[in-house]
Amino acid sequence: DISDFRTVCYYLRWDQRQDKISIFSPQDVDTSLCTHLIYAFVKLENITLGIYEENDEKIFEELIKLKETNRDLKVMLSIGGWNEINTDLSMMLSNHVSRKHFINQSVEYLRKWNLDGLDFHFYHPINECKQKLTYLIQGLRDAFTSESRTTGKPSMELSIAVPGNTEDIKNGFELDQLHKNLNFVSIIVYDYDGWSQNVTRHNSPLFSNNNSSSLSWSTSYVELSGVEPSKIVVGVPLYGRCFILEDSNNTKVGALVAGPCPSGEYSHIPGVVSYAEICLTYINNPETKFYWSDEHQASYLVYKNLWISYENERSLVRKVDYLYQKNYGGCMAWNLQFDDFNGNFCNTGLRFPLLKVLSGERDIKYVHLSHLFCF
Repeated sequence: DISDFRTVCYYLRWDQRQDKISIFSPQDVDTSLCTHLIYAFVKLENITLGIYEENDEKIFEELIKLKETNRDLKVMLSIGGWNEINTDLSMMLSNHVSRKHFINQSVEYLRKWNLDGLDFHFYHPINECKQKLTYLIQGLRDAFTSESRTTGKPSMELSIAVPGNTEDIKNGFELDQLHKNLNFVSIIVYDYDGWSQNVTRHNSPLFSNNNSSSLSWSTSYVELSGVEPSKIVVGVPLYGRCFILEDSNNTKVGALVAGPCPSGEYSHIPGVVSYAEICLTYINNPETKFYWSDEHQASYLVYKNLWISYENERSLVRKVDYLYQKNYGGCMAWNLQFDDFNGNFCNTGLRFPLLKVLSGERDIKYVHLSHLFCF
């Protein structure tokens, strides 16, 4: 049922420190496009849920106010985003007493701010803690259910995001047990290899001859692990991966690269370029060449010696159709700030063009025909 299809939108706290074209505030969120709005990230310190900066809680309040325009919107907090195992996480998971403290404090904290749930976001597996994570999720679900019965309020939601690499999933998560106590499981089906291969690669291919690095392979594995299709939410990057070509005449997938591109003005991460920046710098540039891969059902562009794998309307329509066909539970957008949130970056006047495709809106008059086809 398409009406049950989730569009999970991440709002990054890091954007508080951006400037110039990149400024993004809660008021910029289009609540009609998201079923879930997740604030990333909050802090885990001394086995307690908390914040990084005082301004975080002010933003919680502003995000909650957005429910006035969409009363069905779920506003949640996300904890995690660690690039390696976190000592505070290990400490919190280590025993029943510390887990119980975290569970009780989390329920109290979430209700204090009128939030709708908690999300755990893992870029890497937590091999040595995976059984204890299962215990934690069970404890949180029990606590959410008990609190709901006591207060009469709707039970809070609980979700996790896991890496797309199937070995990481196998080694780090007991999905056959976890999913029973989760509202949904998001799969991070992007950034499979980073720069480790030293060649151009699609950031988030739908299909691939190397099956282990594609959306279709990762989602099938999660489904075979026992997760109900209706609980599977598929991550979509609203940004591209940018490489510097060693030979600008070799523009194929698998071409040798000298490394990642320099940090962008908006994304501030080497090799990462937001869709907004792609529009602003490359889409309408006559020197840019656009390509489509039938094998991967994915787009990329080449500008001089730069090679960028990115999502556009065409690739996202393919992905959303695939999710509908598989009866999956929705998609996850990482992240709102990287889309053309004000309609000025792509010079179309249309806000959130990529998110609109993910949420089911496909107004063809706004599609950039120049980058839907190979030149």
